[in-house]
Amino acid sequence: MDEEDLDPREAERDRRRDREAQAAQRELMRAGMGKVFKQIQDAQKKAAEEPPLIFGSGGEGFDRGG
Repeated sequence: MDEEDLDPREAERDRRRDREAQAAQRELMRAGMGKVFKQIQDAQKKAAEEPPLIFGSGGEGFDRGG
């Protein structure tokens, strides 16, 4: 279905939706967002390298050893 086939209100709604989606993508490219992205990656890497917690019958978590 082309934009020409749509009701003018529907066509404007589609344009607004597309503009909002593009704004979200541009927000990620803003200055300083690379640093945030790196911090997120570093936190995920650290979490992946740490041994998982084991929960005992008492409910408290303790390290697997290390």
